[in-house]
Amino acid sequence: SVSEHSYGTCIDINPDENYYVKPDGTPITGSFWKPGENIYSMPADGSVVSTFKRYGWKWGGDAWGAGYSKDYMHMTYLGK
Repeated sequence: SVSEHSYGTCIDINPDENYYVKPDGTPITGSFWKPGENIYSMPADGSVVSTFKRYGWKWGGDAWGAGYSKDYMHMTYLGK
């Protein structure tokens, strides 16, 4: 199976500073997410996230709702 990354329909931005965490907050990939403290961490209301959303992309920090993993580095066009 080929991932969306291979097709360019999703990208990961600053994977160390925008980690991927389980619903309980346990990191899966990356080290931290500290928007407001670290310039490479993307806040929900920041320019990177809002610009991608303007063009129909979804952000992994809020794309799947409560109770799901958060993938703060992940921008997806197809929502996966």
